[in-house]
Amino acid sequence: RSFPLELVEPWGTDNAIWRLGTELVVRLPRIAWAVEQIEFEHRWLSRLARHIAQADVPEAVVVGVPAGDYPFPRAVHRWLPGATASPATIRDPVAFALDVARLVAELRLMPTDDGRPARNRARPPAAYDPRAREAIASAAHLIDAETATAIWVEALEVDEAETSTWVHGDLEFNCLTSSGRLSGVVDWGSACVGDPAVDVQVMWSALFTNRARSAFVEALEVDDATLARSRGAAIHQACAALPYYEGTYPLIVERSWRKLETLGVGRV
Repeated sequence: RSFPLELVEPWGTDNAIWRLGTELVVRLPRIAWAVEQIEFEHRWLSRLARHIAQADVPEAVVVGVPAGDYPFPRAVHRWLPGATASPATIRDPVAFALDVARLVAELRLMPTDDGRPARNRARPPAAYDPRAREAIASAAHLIDAETATAIWVEALEVDEAETSTWVHGDLEFNCLTSSGRLSGVVDWGSACVGDPAVDVQVMWSALFTNRARSAFVEALEVDDATLARSRGAAIHQACAALPYYEGTYPLIVERSWRKLETLGVGRV
């Protein structure tokens, strides 16, 4: 049986996303290191879903083997309806922020004993200090690098997270909305047990207004050290993205500028 294919927008960075018929979606790794995400999600999505009531989680159906000219396995998941979260699709920013806070809180309650070790920005800032400084340097022709560096150094100087928890790792572009509220979360390829600040950093994105940020911090009882590390993670993400996607992905560039402006980092 054949199904129509339709490219899903906005297109993925690690994986190309295609809707397959009306009920399925195919995730195709663009690069070799993204293959691990396919395998991880197939093992873990059902386990994650059992602990999350605030939003729907994709259901893994099957992993396809490499075939023809395509060298990687590909994942087939159940399609989750909803619009990608953005300022245009969020009806009430404060209500949305509280929805995200409840999702993050549910993740924090998950058992961590056999969880995936921390990766990328879910590690302590000192673990990716060289990469963060390289990212700031790569964007120095575009941004106020001195202010960005000061924010990063502040993140380095605070204590590491007292407790590692399950985190999604990349909430900004992967929340779905229905009727303006959080309805689902996709792309769990970065999920791991790590610093909760990596999920707190979503508050610096274009999805949150000032009032929404305050509500999010209060609901999660975010301490000052976690806030500082979240700012550092946001600096790294935005500074790495700006020059990399400058000519190819306008949405990521726009969101990166918004994040930096919220953090007080100006343009050159």
